[in-house]
Amino acid sequence: MSFKRTPTETEKPRKLRSDTYYQIKDIQQKLKLRYSVIKAIGFRAILISFVIFNIIVSYWFSFKTGYILSGVLLLINSIQLTLQVLIIKRKVPKIRKCFQKFNVEYFDYACMFLVLIMFLILLFSIINIPYHWKEGFPTECKTYDNSCARLAYDNQYRTNKIQNKYALTFRNVTGLDKIVDKYMENTYGGWYQKLDFNMPDSNYTYLVYSVSNFIGIINDVAIKIDSCRDVWSTTSISIQSQLRLGLKDYGSNYNIIEGIIYQIGESVDSSSRNYLYCKAMND
Repeated sequence: MSFKRTPTETEKPRKLRSDTYYQIKDIQQKLKLRYSVIKAIGFRAILISFVIFNIIVSYWFSFKTGYILSGVLLLINSIQLTLQVLIIKRKVPKIRKCFQKFNVEYFDYACMFLVLIMFLILLFSIINIPYHWKEGFPTECKTYDNSCARLAYDNQYRTNKIQNKYALTFRNVTGLDKIVDKYMENTYGGWYQKLDFNMPDSNYTYLVYSVSNFIGIINDVAIKIDSCRDVWSTTSISIQSQLRLGLKDYGSNYNIIEGIIYQIGESVDSSSRNYLYCKAMND
């Protein structure tokens, strides 16, 4: 009777040990890939929820760049999310290999940075909506504030050149609110929004707009059209424009006020223009 001796570990064929080693390595690599893809899916789902928020709020604020850029990011992230789900289900082995070779971390960080910056801008834009303007035309700009400009009989601020250059009151003229509405629509197109801050019980016409630029910074503009107190059949225009976020406007508020006053002056008969400012009835 003969016995067959079992070979020791060192006596096993080298090829068998090598195959086992690579099999274990392959399993570890697959598990690592599976974990990284699951982790990426969770990250991307959160990112997509932020992008959807940005699209909704950008559309609400008439921020074109915001919802166009967010729409592109939503499309890209949705495609990546779909591919990652397919990788988990092992439906697309070729894409799986590409995913292994291509490092998407830097792209993810770039998307996250853009989405987060827009999210913060839009979030603080919501928080800083000037709801106190619903009570009436604002009374002043802060004296140290370089993010505001005001053209009014009282507390005028950073608009002296406009007062010396353009007509500020108009005699026997009606429909100035329609002139302003038309100007805002033609000048800012899809970049502005008329806020529902109307005061039906007031004795003057009150208009409030928000104007967005290409990076989402918003200027809030309040306009009061009121009768002059001491001059018969004369209407005065008061305008205050200020940044919703930021400390310096780089002339944007001045330009908004100048554009409105210039358009009103060009839209009425020259005989109706008056270059002397008067105190409004409801000041």
